[in-house]
Amino acid sequence: MKAAIVVLPEESENIIREKISAAQQAGGSPPEIWWFNTNIHIAEQLPVEKVLCFSVPEKTAADCYLPSLRNLVEERKPGLVFFGSGILAKDLCAALACSVGGGCALGVTGITKESEGISIIRFVQGMQLEASFLLTDLPCFFCLINESFKPVSGKGKPELSVIEYSWPEQNWFEDYEETIAGEESGLEGYDVVFAGGRGLGSKGAAMDLMELGRQLGCGVGATRPAALNAWIPLNRMIGISGYTLKPKCCVNFGISGCVPFIRGIEKSGFVISINQDPEAAIFRYSDLGLTADCNEVIRYLLNRIKGEQSV
Repeated sequence: MKAAIVVLPEESENIIREKISAAQQAGGSPPEIWWFNTNIHIAEQLPVEKVLCFSVPEKTAADCYLPSLRNLVEERKPGLVFFGSGILAKDLCAALACSVGGGCALGVTGITKESEGISIIRFVQGMQLEASFLLTDLPCFFCLINESFKPVSGKGKPELSVIEYSWPEQNWFEDYEETIAGEESGLEGYDVVFAGGRGLGSKGAAMDLMELGRQLGCGVGATRPAALNAWIPLNRMIGISGYTLKPKCCVNFGISGCVPFIRGIEKSGFVISINQDPEAAIFRYSDLGLTADCNEVIRYLLNRIKGEQSV
């Protein structure tokens, strides 16, 4: 069975090797890579036979990639197509499957080849549970959860081909602009990360947490509920659907401790959690816990900082 792996901008070598591993577990032939990434030196040493290299669209929206990918599926006819777990990857996976009439599965954590089809394990119920499914219709499109598959090892010398596709953008993109609000949005470079959850209670409280992070030089992220409520930007979501971090210290404000979030911080060096509920699950994963109103703690720290600055 022919397999293809889509590599989007800024995906790491480790994530790419995880996708190769998943393709091998699915029982497909050696996968070919559809490369939309500027780090071509990574592609040059992957243990695959073929890499098709494409120019990267200026605008990082699904509709800029979709025509090229749809054309590739129709021309090369893969049975399995693998994406990573980012927001762009999820949008493309679902849109591509719909446009070509294929099957689609997001949040995949396991995959095997069965005689009847492809067996997968994926998250369901708001990423709270895992369930097994058997997919029998091809093509199938998958979004994988980071760190769910062991990356393949070794190096290869794949055949690299540069493919030129030129596709007109949709009219609704004419006035499209991509901006990054205020400060940088990544979280990986911080030694200390603050994470805000549903317990913040409001966007105003979340803004106080963002200000505290800015004053102290700490990264600020969010649980899925806090991000989906637009209290904290969606691109700062921590957990299975977002960042998996390894800071020296992670401080959790008003977070209950659901498993998908814990997956995002479990490699932290030291975990501090603040929650009003003394039975909150987050305390089981914390090195230090404080039973208190997280907003009072945030306001106290901000007042201390302002007091020191006024001296």
